[in-house]
Amino acid sequence: MNVLAILPGFIPSTIIGVLRPLADLERRGEINLRLRLYNLSALIAYDINWCDVAVFCRNCEIQDIPVLYELKRKGKKVVYEIDDNFEEIPLTTEIGIYHRSFSRLHVLKRFFSLSDITRVYSDRLSQRAESHGARPQLIRSYFDNLIIQGLSRKESDGLIRVAYPTGRIDDAELEERIFAAVRMVLEKHTGKIEFHLWRKTLPRQLVGVKGVVLNKAVSGYEKFIRSFFQTGFDIGLAPGIDTPFFHSKTNNKYREFGGCGIAGIYSNFPPYSNSVTHEYTGLLAGNSTEEWVSAIERLVSDLLLRESIVKNAAVDVFRNYSFEAAVESWRECLRLLKDSKVKLPQWIPSSEQWHHRHFFASVNLVPANKAEDPRYEYMKLALGLIPGCTHVQFSSPAEYLNWPTRRLFSASIFILSIKREIETLIMLLPQSSGAIVDMTAYTDDFDSAVRHLRAQASGTPLTFLVTNMHAKTFVSVSNMPDCLLVNEIEPLSIAQEFSLDGYPAAYLELAERHIRFSSIIMKSGRLARLRAIPNIIVYHYARWKGRFETVFMWIKWRMGFRQF
Repeated sequence: MNVLAILPGFIPSTIIGVLRPLADLERRGEINLRLRLYNLSALIAYDINWCDVAVFCRNCEIQDIPVLYELKRKGKKVVYEIDDNFEEIPLTTEIGIYHRSFSRLHVLKRFFSLSDITRVYSDRLSQRAESHGARPQLIRSYFDNLIIQGLSRKESDGLIRVAYPTGRIDDAELEERIFAAVRMVLEKHTGKIEFHLWRKTLPRQLVGVKGVVLNKAVSGYEKFIRSFFQTGFDIGLAPGIDTPFFHSKTNNKYREFGGCGIAGIYSNFPPYSNSVTHEYTGLLAGNSTEEWVSAIERLVSDLLLRESIVKNAAVDVFRNYSFEAAVESWRECLRLLKDSKVKLPQWIPSSEQWHHRHFFASVNLVPANKAEDPRYEYMKLALGLIPGCTHVQFSSPAEYLNWPTRRLFSASIFILSIKREIETLIMLLPQSSGAIVDMTAYTDDFDSAVRHLRAQASGTPLTFLVTNMHAKTFVSVSNMPDCLLVNEIEPLSIAQEFSLDGYPAAYLELAERHIRFSSIIMKSGRLARLRAIPNIIVYHYARWKGRFETVFMWIKWRMGFRQF
C-alpha cells in the first residue's frame, strides 16, 4: 500500500501521531511511505496519482482543500488525524484566535466530512467530528520506551526537581494559580527544591524567587524526551483549564511523566481524571491554589508515595500506552480502508475549476434598505479567501442587468428581506449563471417564497441560505438539498468570524459550492501582471523565509534519517 503523508509541519502532533508509527510500518515492509509538507506542494500532483491512501494531521488551511478534493475525485482514501478541538479553543490566546478563524474551521469541517476515517483521541472530539459527518476512530496515543533505552537518569544530589514542561501560556488565570502555588512551596523550602521551566523569561509571579531554572527549548521530540528523562525530575506538574477544549486533549503529560519515571500532579478533569488513578498513578488536584500547594507539598515530603506513583504509572503507561499498540492502530486503520468505498459529493470542484478566476456578484434588490447591511462585508471577507476570486457589488438590479459580462459570475448573491422583492428577484434569476438567495432576515411567508423561487429559477443553479428557525417551518426541508442552514447569531457578534454558525462561514461554504459553475478561464493583461510583480516578490520571499528548517527535515526524511 502506498501511503502519502501531507502534513502542516514537523510539530509534536505530526511526529508522535503520524510519522513515527507510519515510519515503523514502512521499516517492516508493510507500506511504502512518502512525506509532503503542505507548503512544499510542487510534487503533490505526482504523489496523488501514486498513493492509495493520503494521511493528513491537523491540516486546516485553505491551501489544503484543493489537494483534498483532488484526492477524492481520483478515488483515493483519506485519513485525517487531529488531537485538538479547534471549534472550542478559547479566544483568550493568539493560537485560539488563529485556529477559531471561520476559514480554518471550514477546512476542518471539510476534512471531517470527506475523510474516510478521522482519528481522534477523546470522546468529546469524536462527537464534534461526527456532527460534521466524520467517521471517527477513537484511539490512544503512546510513549515509546525505545527513545530512552540505554539511557540513565541523573543521580540524586538531594535536590527535589519539579518540572513544568510547557512553553505556552494557555491561560493567564491558570498561570496565576499555578505559579502562586509554586512560589509558596519554593519560599517554604528554599535550597531544597528546583522548579524547571522551558521559557525565555521568568513569569512575573516568580521574579526574585530562588530555585527557578529556565531551560532552553529543545528542538525535536525524541531529543527533548531523552533530555527530559536524563535530567532526573522527581515531580511533574500538568495543570489544565476546565473547558471543553482542554477536555478534548490527549493525556500526553501523563504518558511522558509515567514513561520518564516522574511522579505527576494533574488537574482533576479530563483528559487526566479518566486516565490517572488518584494516589496510585498520580495525584489529582482541583482548581484552587491551595489544592496545588497541598499536592506539591505532599509529594515533596513523602518519598515513599513518590516512588509508588513512579512505579505504578510506569507499569500503566507500558501496558496501556505502548508504541506497539499505536502502530497496530494504524495497521487496523489501513486495513479498514481497503474495504471502504469512496463517496464523492457532486459539488466538489475539479482542480481546473478551483484554479479558474472566480467572479461573484452581490446585488442590492432595494438599495435604500440594504446600504448598511453588514452581510455585504461578511461576503467580501469570505469570498476573499477563494483563490482568484473577485467580488463585485451592484447597487441596483438595473446596474447588474447592464453589466455586459454578468454571465461570468460563478454566482450572484441576493439578500431577500420582504415579499415585494420576490418579483424583482424572479426577473434576475434567469440572467444569472448561479444564484445564492440569503433569506436569513426574510419576514414574510418563508415556505411560499422558497417554493415560488424554485419554480421560477428556469434551470439556474439555486441555493438558499436560511436560519434554523425558518427550516423548522418549512414542511419539506429534508427534501431540499439546496438549502443551507445557519444558526441564529447577532449580526455584529464576534462569533461571526470565529465559528461555523456565522455569515462568513456560510458564504464561504456557498461560494465553494458554486465555483464549479465558472466556465471561462480569465487571463490577466500585461499591465496587471507588471503591477503584481512587487507583491509576488514579497509573497515568495516571506513564504521561503520560513521553509529552511522544514526543507532540511524533509531532506533528512527522504534520505532515510527517520529519527525525530
